[in-house]
Amino acid sequence: MEIVLKTLLYSYPSFNIIVEGLEKLAEYKAITSFSNCHKTLQQMENIIKINDRKARISELNCIVERLLNKLTVKERMLIEYKYFKYEMPQGFDYSSRAYFREQTKTFKKLLKLMENRGYDEEWFKNNYFDIYVLRNKFQKLKAVNEKSCVTNSRRDVWL
Repeated sequence: MEIVLKTLLYSYPSFNIIVEGLEKLAEYKAITSFSNCHKTLQQMENIIKINDRKARISELNCIVERLLNKLTVKERMLIEYKYFKYEMPQGFDYSSRAYFREQTKTFKKLLKLMENRGYDEEWFKNNYFDIYVLRNKFQKLKAVNEKSCVTNSRRDVWL
């Protein structure tokens, strides 16, 4: 379940960009459908699949927002700093032990919130594993986790 949460948090900043890209793709497919040699029904099904992916990513965006809204301002800032690379919260030295304890405590709080809502690995795989970006991020995080590597960097996830 930790990997699902990390996948959602690392992917969250790009959800809006992905949705915009899918919107443009669906529009492009609709506009160019007259020159496409595929059957109309097949083209419509492809556009519907694109719109379905867009809707599910928007849904994930809302889920992450609801989880983050359950955090205090300080906790949210810690998560935003670690996973979204926003500004460092005031009063925290990123190399201090207190910072890492707070990060761990906040992450566990998010895990508990996810567990209470039924957002587990099975849910993620059943609903979102067909979306390449999410599946790829999940698999990379799982591989890093299986190697018992500790990563605090977004760079490690993007490799």
